[in-house]
Amino acid sequence: LDDYSAFVPAAEPAAPKAAAGPAPGGPAGSIGAQVQVREQRLVISKVFTHGAAYRAGVRSGDLILAIDGVPVRGRRLAGSVNALGGRPGTKVELRLRSGKLPARDVTLVRGVPLSTSVSSKLLPAQIAYLRVNHFHAGTGEEFGEQLETLQHEADGKLRGIVMDLRDNPGGVVRGATRLADGFLDAGLVVYTRGRYPSSQFEYHAEPGQWAPGVPTAILINGASASAAEIVAGALQDHGRAQLIGSKSFGKGTVQSSMYLEDGSLLRLTTARYFTPSGRQIEGTGVAPDIAVSSDENAAGQDAELASALALLAGRRPD
Repeated sequence: LDDYSAFVPAAEPAAPKAAAGPAPGGPAGSIGAQVQVREQRLVISKVFTHGAAYRAGVRSGDLILAIDGVPVRGRRLAGSVNALGGRPGTKVELRLRSGKLPARDVTLVRGVPLSTSVSSKLLPAQIAYLRVNHFHAGTGEEFGEQLETLQHEADGKLRGIVMDLRDNPGGVVRGATRLADGFLDAGLVVYTRGRYPSSQFEYHAEPGQWAPGVPTAILINGASASAAEIVAGALQDHGRAQLIGSKSFGKGTVQSSMYLEDGSLLRLTTARYFTPSGRQIEGTGVAPDIAVSSDENAAGQDAELASALALLAGRRPD
């Protein structure tokens, strides 16, 4: 079994929670925080106010030591990140450490992600900047609406688009395919391959783009995962955007859950995602066209964004 597959005996009370794990296209719960992989450790990178993590005192920079009693150390980080997901209303127990303080345990109830998954602003030189924090079913439409607003602010003269997918853990695949579709007139966006025909599908773009011909850069890093990698890989393969940053996380599998006759639960990986050119996302990730490490960020500086702006301005990134 891989890190995303599991068997939960009927006698264990955790069975409903395991069943609540995110399924393709299903509603994904959120702990109200984003995580990032730093030096092979899982760290809270951002905490959203009014979310479960914030209410429990979780703060940016906290190190995750264990999830539901399973230590993060010695386990594939992809499995640990996946364990944070689940249906809204289910619980997850975290063991955290803040700096040199003693470790503490917190129990979080996953909530419904904030309806707004996209934030945006118009940067100097008529560059549209849109950050996608996570993907829900309507993220594609939300992105398109905000991009249209920025086009009006720029009097229809946008010179470039920066899509920020850094620290985006993924979410609902439909939201990702609709977003990628908005940058393509035709062609394959993503496909899956598995053991059974029922686990295989292809998503093709439909005619019509939001901003045809406008140069686009996508920012990614090691915490850009799953649905975020679908968008980045598709637009890179079609030559519609250049990727800037560091290699993405490498989470590209589809899970199916089924209850057995005795009430136990079996959750198995049944398919894998591939980019239009045939690249497997799982365990590999998506490599940037222009490599920029977040370690290059000086105080108050954003090296990845600076490289994107230089690229869109026609200058060679440093």
